[in-house]
Amino acid sequence: MFVAVGYGGRRMSSPDGIQWGHDIVVDPNGGDDDNLFRGVGYANGAFIAVGGSAKGQNAVSSNAQDWAFHDPATAWLADVVLLNGALVTAGGNGLRQRSLDGGLTWVDPGDYYAGHFRGIAAGNGLAVAAGHTYGNSMSGLSTTTTDGQTWTPMVVGGTPFHSVAFGKNVFVAAGDGRCSTSADGQTWTDCAGVSGSGLDAVVFANDQFIVGNASGYFLSSDGLSWQHQDAEHHSVAAFGLGLYIGLDWPDKIYSSPDLTTWTIRQQNTGPAFVQVAFGSVVP
Repeated sequence: MFVAVGYGGRRMSSPDGIQWGHDIVVDPNGGDDDNLFRGVGYANGAFIAVGGSAKGQNAVSSNAQDWAFHDPATAWLADVVLLNGALVTAGGNGLRQRSLDGGLTWVDPGDYYAGHFRGIAAGNGLAVAAGHTYGNSMSGLSTTTTDGQTWTPMVVGGTPFHSVAFGKNVFVAAGDGRCSTSADGQTWTDCAGVSGSGLDAVVFANDQFIVGNASGYFLSSDGLSWQHQDAEHHSVAAFGLGLYIGLDWPDKIYSSPDLTTWTIRQQNTGPAFVQVAFGSVVP
């Protein structure tokens, strides 16, 4: 099952990436407010959607149709991952926290920090939260954890990160004209050959890293060597059942078997989508 989330508390699902339904909208005119879902993850048979603005929100569904809301956070949440049996999330004002009961309650919030985490990824027993400081001069920001409770000191430098993904034993983060790779989430090296403004969020999909730009996609099988594929561009959000799922503003959903041939599947029915997750549900 695919689940797309976005503005106005919107959640929509698809069993195949082609037919989309079960459309839920809380506020058709929703903006950057407490109804906004910024990210969605899948773990242990359930989808977990997170977001918010002045305060955080999270909702959990085991069938991608019926959602239960739980214990909002003190700041907005950007995304959520599974790490060593716990759900770990990160978001605004340095907030990082974990859930030991599948998203019902959240504990061990990290201390305030003058920065926002825009993404989180997990692999090799480690979670990396990445984002940026705020103020007159924003810089890239990252920190790591092995348990969602204790975090390494902040690493600050370079241009801001807007997303992070894990695959092939490395983390890749992307941001304002920036793509960097790291084995440990603390020491970052620029992605060779990836440059230019307008980079999409990085995803690890179908055994490769993908960072889109206006003319196609930067692709890497290991996060170290990159090549550009000229193609019709849609922001790749997920992969499953042999299909890439791409998004265009505001609420267009596309599918493609090869990152070259894209078919529009959903459009112009409500608030914008932000992220898509793929997982299995019990009917």
